[in-house]
Amino acid sequence: MIYSKNKIMIELLYTYIREYIERKRKQDDTFPIIIEGRNSIQTIETELFLENSILLFDCSTKEELDNLKNILNKRKESFEGISDNNESVYIIILDNICCKMKEKLFFQEKDGVYFIYELQELIEIIETVMDKEKGQKKLSDNLTKREREILVLITKGKLNKEIANELNITERTVKNHIANLFKKINVYDRTQAAVYAIKNGIYSLYLEDLEK
Repeated sequence: MIYSKNKIMIELLYTYIREYIERKRKQDDTFPIIIEGRNSIQTIETELFLENSILLFDCSTKEELDNLKNILNKRKESFEGISDNNESVYIIILDNICCKMKEKLFFQEKDGVYFIYELQELIEIIETVMDKEKGQKKLSDNLTKREREILVLITKGKLNKEIANELNITERTVKNHIANLFKKINVYDRTQAAVYAIKNGIYSLYLEDLEK
């Protein structure tokens, strides 16, 4: 996700990243990435919880940096008590004259925040995310048929009671299956599980089966 109030900046970064992706896909057609541009910083909160995401910020004013700080504080509070919660989201700030040293003391790399000076640094982070994404695709191979069924129903927005009724099993069994599949695909909640199912084609395969 690319954030900038300057639409030209979004277009330039989008083009640069897209051209890199197309070159990469010639070597590996499974290279998975979606690029979005945003010009309102308040619209990016949900992306902070997606697996293997890169959020690129062109913050040129103190107000933008303050808004970003507030959003990141909310994220920290949501993940309080959960270990390794910053490994799947990379928050990148384009280094410019407005990013004073005192700002860098707040935005720390241990919190998944990086200042970059060159676009090659961005490419290196994209490649890191690509490697993690490939690793996660393999995780779904370990799911049982029942766990896949429950993952699809979670993606459809079904509650545990509804899943139990549809599969004719108890809610306790549903909870056990959910705990197991969350652990297998390395997610923490239903939203992350749904995103995983969509990004890894599990939900789309289910829809294809319905059409047959």
